[in-house]
Amino acid sequence: GSLANNDTPNQEKITSLGGIEALVQAMGQHPSHAGVQENAILAFLLTGLPKEIQECIKKAGAEAKVRRAMAAPNATAQTMEDGKQLLDRLGKLGGV
Repeated sequence: GSLANNDTPNQEKITSLGGIEALVQAMGQHPSHAGVQENAILAFLLTGLPKEIQECIKKAGAEAKVRRAMAAPNATAQTMEDGKQLLDRLGKLGGV
């Protein structure tokens, strides 16, 4: 996540190389691992500052994974906070 923080060229490179899809896949493969869920959501937040990347995150199916992570019994406070922020951000895009 820190490679993407406030660095649009890195955010675009991560996205173009399949980083968003890899995060969605990791969340799906490790649904009960709180650390994977928390860190993936943080990476989405840090990577998805540009609107175009937010659209990629939405199209990749991240919303469902984030909702599932937030509903998990072992969801961390950070997962809840970051998940809400990400879902709010993606919700402002409208239909993609």
